[in-house]
Formats: sequence, C-alpha cells, structure tokens
Amino acid sequence: MKIKRVSFFHIALILGILTATVPARSQFHFSQKNRVEFEYCMYDLPGQTLKQNKLLVIFRVPYDNLLFEKQKDSFFASILWTLTIQNKDKSTAFTRDYRDTLRVAHFKETVSQKDFLQHVQTINLKPGEYTLLIRLNDQISHAVSIRRGDFEARNFDSNRVTFGDPIILKSPPGDSLDIEDIIPPFVPIQQDSFDVYVDIVSPAPQTTLQLSVDLQQLNGKSVLKKDGFVTSTSKRAKFYTTLHTANLSDQHYKLKISAVHVKSRPVYQYLWLKKKINALLKGNISAIIGPLQYVMNYSDWIRLKHAPPEQQKELFKKFWEKRNPLPDSPTNPLLEEFYRRVQFANENFSSSGAPGWQTDRGRIYIIYGPPDDIYRNDANLFSNEPPYIIWTYNNLRLRFVFVDELNIGDYRLVSRETF
Repeated sequence: MKIKRVSFFHIALILGILTATVPARSQFHFSQKNRVEFEYCMYDLPGQTLKQNKLLVIFRVPYDNLLFEKQKDSFFASILWTLTIQNKDKSTAFTRDYRDTLRVAHFKETVSQKDFLQHVQTINLKPGEYTLLIRLNDQISHAVSIRRGDFEARNFDSNRVTFGDPIILKSPPGDSLDIEDIIPPFVPIQQDSFDVYVDIVSPAPQTTLQLSVDLQQLNGKSVLKKDGFVTSTSKRAKFYTTLHTANLSDQHYKLKISAVHVKSRPVYQYLWLKKKINALLKGNISAIIGPLQYVMNYSDWIRLKHAPPEQQKELFKKFWEKRNPLPDSPTNPLLEEFYRRVQFANENFSSSGAPGWQTDRGRIYIIYGPPDDIYRNDANLFSNEPPYIIWTYNNLRLRFVFVDELNIGDYRLVSRETF
C-alpha cells in the first residue's frame, strides 16, 4: 500500500483542532461503547506450602473508560467486578464481588487515563488447570466486559527446578514483596532501570543455580542478556537482578528466565518501555526518524534516512527548528505532540511483530491524531463478518475503516471516505 504524504502545515492545523476537542470526544466515545476496556494480569507463585500455589491477580480500569453521571455539582461512577476461578470441570474454585463507587468534582477528572480503580487479590490454589474470569459491569452505562483466560498452576513440589512468574519491580525488594512496587505488564516502564524478581523452588536444598536473564524483542531477538547465581538454604530461593535499559527503544519486550545446565522449564514475562519524550529524543537517532516519513518531503526523508549518524542528528534538528511554533522557546510543542502520538501508536497498535507506528492505525493516528468517534464491531459467534473499526474525524470530514480479516488483532486500512 502506498503511503499518502501530507504537508506539515496540514499536520500543525490538525494538532490545534484536535487538542481543543479532546474532552468532549472522550466522553462521547465511551458513552457509545457497549463494553468497558480494563486491564489485568496474574502471577503464579509458590504458596506457604509447596502443595499450594499463591495466585496474585491485579486488575484495574482507568477513569476515562467509565461513564460518569452528572449529579448536581459532581460526577458519579459505579462499577461491579466479579472475579471467578473455575476448575477444569467448570466448578468454582474461587469467586468474589467488588463494588467501586467514585465521585469527582470536575469533568476533566472523568477523562483521566492516569487515575484508575484497582484491586489486588491473592488466591490459594492447588496445582492444576484453571480458568480465570473477570467480569466488569458499569452500573451507569450498563456496559459489561468479560475477560477469560485458561492457565495452569505449576507443581512446585516436583523433581526439577521450578520458577514462579517473574515480577517487574520499581526498586529492589526488601524482606517481603511490596505490592505497590510491582509494575504489571500493562503499565509502561518509564525509568532507565528496573528490577526483576523471581521465586525459585529446587528439589534439593543447598543448591547453587546459575540463571540466565534474557530480554528479547517480540520476534525473539535478544537485546540484553545477564547471568546470575543464587544459592538456596532450603528448597526455596529468591532471586532478583537489576536491568539497565536506557539505550533500548520504546516498545514491547519479552523477558525469559531459565536455569543453566539444570533440568527446568523457562518462564516468561512481557513488559514495555515508555520513556519520556526528551529521553527518547536523546537516544539513538535511527530509532526515532522512521515515523518522520509520514510528514517529510520524500526527497528530504530519503536524504535523512541514508545520511551518516552525525548528519542525521543535524538534519533532524533543522527540520524541527523550522517548524517550532515557539522559536524563542527551548521546547517545541509540535515535536512533543508528534512523538507522543508515535508512543501511543507503539503502545496500542503493534501487530504481527511490527511496531505500532508502522501499522495502518498507527500511521493514521500519527498523521491525524485521536479520532472524534470510534465504532468497533467485534467478532461474535453469530456473524461471519470479520472485526472492524471505524474512525471518524468530524472537523476534517474524514472516515477510516480498518478490518481484521484474520481475527488476530491485525487491523488493515480498507477504506478512506470523505463526508
């Protein structure tokens, strides 16, 4: 598919229009949805005895995803969660309801993506196969969302080295694991280093193990490797190490932890890096010039792409200096908005191993910004129609249709319409 390039004047105009309409857009968008997006993760860990596991479940929903009801001088939201663990035979091993109510004074708080309602639940389970079900019911909009996932609680009382799920921490753990220090897979890591923690159960005490910590891209390519050693005084041991990722680009990664020369099964954890814009721009220039192809003159883009690294930095600097709406300011709001969009695309639209900015939705988002309205038609058992998404930009009188033909989350642009 050929990429249609637009003038940067057009981009600047769009930025101003969309910035002025964000609050109304967000409230309208979520009032139209029939489901509420929320985030969750779980960790399978050894329990107090090796015959019982400790399942740690974290789930949360941002304020922006809820519908608030205006009540006099405040805004009110109410949701009901149900967390259920089913055995292999579909009988219930655990269930609990959680009710959250929220009242805020200002409308801008209702569209916050930084504030959220969160629960952390610890569940004791025997090793075996289970199904996790989380149901969220928005009491104001009556929208219902369900997340379902099958999983196996490990057998820690075995004849081989067994790992609990790796946990990403903001700082080194103390004597006990601090829940507030956990960085779940759905939360961006915005610091240049973080700690990796893992519980280890060995079939024999007084064992010294060599561990391999391998940070990989989603395609399996290793970007950072580190070895470590741990000695267990009993059958249990705790291992943690610090990973320094300042030189890595912002994207999703897969962490692999394994034992060297010992019978064991590796464990994995997903994470994603999202540094601040300024930190990103101080990094490797080759990692940030790619998205510029959408807004640069083609000949200028080819020149930038094939220039030596030092010349790339100079061309990059001159390009943005000419387009700084505040030339006497040390900051460039247009540059910052552009790379905020690139980050958002990478975080939300990555598909089939490609970073989000290279996908069709990422390209449209970077060029035009957030749509005024989003319509989703998710796949269901009663329709042969593939999932599709429609983005509408009212001020530009544009509509884009993306279709996931294979139902794998890979949405391709099939239509660009004017109205």
